Amino acid sequence: MPVVSADVLERAEELEEKYADLRTSVRVATDDLRQLAAQLHTMDAEETYDAIVDIAKALERDAGIYRKEAE
Repeated sequence: MPVVSADVLERAEELEEKYADLRTSVRVATDDLRQLAAQLHTMDAEETYDAIVDIAKALERDAGIYRKEAE
């Protein structure tokens, strides 16, 4: 039987909420990507790139991954 630390047990509800929030974020990103795929034939390359980067940034933000912005 696996051993779980007391800290994990105390934070279980918080962890579950964060997991649920991240799943919601992934669902939103998936929907955004599907919509983007449906519109690709009407968008230029720069618009497509910008949309994909925006989706990636939203996922990173929601996952707690922060990158230094290029200047």
